[in-house]
Amino acid sequence: MNFGCVSHEILIRPFERDDVPMVLGLMHELAVFERYSEKFRVRESDIVEHGLGDSPCFGVFVAEVDGGVAGIAVYYIVPWTYDLKPVLVLKELFVSKGFRGLGVGGEAFG
Repeated sequence: MNFGCVSHEILIRPFERDDVPMVLGLMHELAVFERYSEKFRVRESDIVEHGLGDSPCFGVFVAEVDGGVAGIAVYYIVPWTYDLKPVLVLKELFVSKGFRGLGVGGEAFG
């Protein structure tokens, strides 16, 4: 992808155990941005248990830009609705301040 004069490699992938500290950091950064950081209670163990456990309640896609984690998309799946088909619901989409303007949220997650 080419954004202006600089080309950036953007990779979107499901998160893994090694990503948990960075995912937590971005979740906290979002809490600060949306002004609820004083109520933020998520810990690494919560992300592991509820996102990577045997029956995950949510999933996370991470966006890597030039090898660094730039953003996250947190989602959950409704197993079925009126038509008996699963639906993916996007809960949070956040791109860290230093990576905004590169098209990560619009191009990569869109």
